[in-house]
Amino acid sequence: MKSTNNQDVKQLFIGKELAATITRSDGNLTIKIKTAALTPALENELRAFVEQLWEHK
Repeated sequence: MKSTNNQDVKQLFIGKELAATITRSDGNLTIKIKTAALTPALENELRAFVEQLWEHK
Protein backbone atom coordinates (compact mmCIF):
# COMPACT_ATOMS: atom_id res chain seq x y z
CA MET A 1 0.00 0.00 0.00
CA LYS A 2 1.32 3.40 -0.82
CA SER A 3 0.58 6.32 1.47
CA THR A 4 -0.14 9.82 0.16
CA ASN A 5 -1.72 12.76 2.00
CA ASN A 6 -3.45 10.67 4.70
CA GLN A 7 -4.47 8.09 2.10
CA ASP A 8 -3.48 4.47 1.74
CA VAL A 9 -3.82 3.23 -1.82
CA LYS A 10 -3.49 -0.37 -2.97
CA GLN A 11 -3.58 -1.15 -6.66
CA LEU A 12 -4.54 -4.64 -7.85
CA PHE A 13 -3.49 -5.93 -11.24
CA ILE A 14 -4.44 -8.77 -13.54
CA GLY A 15 -1.22 -9.28 -15.43
CA LYS A 16 -0.11 -5.74 -16.28
CA GLU A 17 -3.65 -4.30 -16.33
CA LEU A 18 -4.97 -2.32 -13.37
CA ALA A 19 -8.09 -4.19 -12.22
CA ALA A 20 -8.95 -2.44 -8.96
CA THR A 21 -7.89 0.09 -6.37
CA ILE A 22 -8.55 0.18 -2.65
CA THR A 23 -8.21 3.63 -1.08
CA ARG A 24 -8.55 4.51 2.57
CA SER A 25 -8.68 8.15 3.60
CA ASP A 26 -9.72 9.82 6.85
CA GLY A 27 -13.44 9.14 6.44
CA ASN A 28 -13.82 6.65 3.60
CA LEU A 29 -12.82 3.27 2.31
CA THR A 30 -13.30 3.19 -1.45
CA ILE A 31 -13.00 0.07 -3.58
CA LYS A 32 -13.09 0.56 -7.34
CA ILE A 33 -13.16 -2.49 -9.58
CA LYS A 34 -13.13 -2.34 -13.35
CA THR A 35 -16.15 -4.18 -14.69
CA ALA A 36 -13.94 -5.86 -17.30
CA ALA A 37 -12.18 -7.62 -14.41
CA LEU A 38 -15.42 -9.22 -13.17
CA THR A 39 -17.46 -12.09 -14.44
CA PRO A 40 -21.22 -11.85 -13.80
CA ALA A 41 -20.88 -14.63 -11.19
CA LEU A 42 -18.03 -12.84 -9.41
CA GLU A 43 -19.97 -9.58 -9.41
CA ASN A 44 -22.97 -11.32 -7.84
CA GLU A 45 -20.73 -12.93 -5.21
CA LEU A 46 -19.13 -9.57 -4.41
CA ARG A 47 -22.51 -7.83 -4.09
CA ALA A 48 -23.80 -10.57 -1.79
CA PHE A 49 -20.67 -10.32 0.38
CA VAL A 50 -21.02 -6.56 0.79
CA GLU A 51 -24.72 -6.86 1.65
CA GLN A 52 -23.91 -9.49 4.30
CA LEU A 53 -21.52 -7.08 6.01
CA TRP A 54 -24.46 -4.95 7.14
CA GLU A 55 -26.97 -7.75 7.73
CA HIS A 56 -25.08 -8.72 10.88
CA LYS A 57 -25.26 -5.25 12.43
